[in-house]
Amino acid sequence: MQKNKLYWKISATLLALLVVLGVTYVMITGYVARQYHQEINQQLYGNIAPSMAHEVNPFVEGGGIDTVAIHHIMHSMMTINPSVEVYLLDTVGNIITYVAPYKRVKLESVALGPVNEFIAAEEKPFIKGDNPRFPGQQSVFSAARIEKEGALQGYFYIVLASEEQSAIVSTLSGSYMLKLGANMFFITLFGALAIGLLAIWLLTKNLRSIIHSVKRFKEGDLQARIAEDEKGDLTELADTFNEMADTIVDNIDQLKSVEKLRRELIANVSHDLRTPVSIIQGYVETLMIKKETIKENDQERYLKIILDSTEKLSAQIGQ
Repeated sequence: MQKNKLYWKISATLLALLVVLGVTYVMITGYVARQYHQEINQQLYGNIAPSMAHEVNPFVEGGGIDTVAIHHIMHSMMTINPSVEVYLLDTVGNIITYVAPYKRVKLESVALGPVNEFIAAEEKPFIKGDNPRFPGQQSVFSAARIEKEGALQGYFYIVLASEEQSAIVSTLSGSYMLKLGANMFFITLFGALAIGLLAIWLLTKNLRSIIHSVKRFKEGDLQARIAEDEKGDLTELADTFNEMADTIVDNIDQLKSVEKLRRELIANVSHDLRTPVSIIQGYVETLMIKKETIKENDQERYLKIILDSTEKLSAQIGQ
């Protein structure tokens, strides 16, 4: 494993990247699925409020509200479709009355911007509005104007996905998406990982050949070079190493040549110096050993030879 450390590092990075992408994919898919379900819900039941406004007007003469009648209609509506929450709004969006599970309504008014946009659209768009039971949370809805002789009296505002339905849908969707996402995730993960590992192995194959050649050169095989068929996509790196190796070998050859010249020079100098030194040494020893028996003329001649050799030696050293 030490020899393929780079390969395993790249493989681990690829695996981590695939896991992150897989988890992101599952989360995005779950979110899109929930949005899709809500859009279908709005398309299917978006006409509930207009139908209700067409059938009944909850306002009576004098601006009052027929509370009994409106609650009866609202309860009937929820009996047919228990997932809805029915609200009656005044002209500025304040909640006049409602029928909702457990009566847990926390908002006193509803923003009319999305309501008017929904009503004005010819084809019902995917729009979310305030959820009076959960401040800050947006839900799909159906809405309609309540008019009498052309005058606006209020709005029917019907939340199409109650808390209970959202919880059930979320649970079922989560379970389904978890199973589907997990299966697809692991299949895709193993497939992509296998393909990725093979691709990495092929890409690093030439790198391993280059590393092998570099190690051979380091261990003393100065003829080790990277062959053309081993360069692959790392041609520039391989050429750089080959050029460097050639330069190092040339420098080694030059150093060997310089060393050879140095030794030859020392040998020649030693030979040139050895001759006068030997002459001087020989005559000095002769004078010392036979100084009592050597004639004066011979002594002077010996001294003259020693002097000449000394001058010759000095001249050679001076060069």
